[in-house]
Amino acid sequence: MFNAFQVLSNPGNAPTQVTGGVAQALIATASGLFVAMIGLVFFNGLHNRVRVVVHQLETLKAALVNRIARAPHEHPRALKDAPRAVVGKLVSQGA
Repeated sequence: MFNAFQVLSNPGNAPTQVTGGVAQALIATASGLFVAMIGLVFFNGLHNRVRVVVHQLETLKAALVNRIARAPHEHPRALKDAPRAVVGKLVSQGA
């Protein structure tokens, strides 16, 4: 845009020469928007993946806290097999 308006400062130039500088500025703006949109697509994909993993970890945390809270009342053998079932369930979901 500086080049576009610099044309106007010279008395011998026609005001229609401003359009060349404006065209350059529009190309640069369009390029920047294109790069930003591509980056936004990747950001959204990564953000969704992180949300899924955090949700799975919170589910695992809740399951483990519930198992520990019930630990004195259950048989030790039942506790030994329980965490594998939870982890196996998360792995089968694609984690």
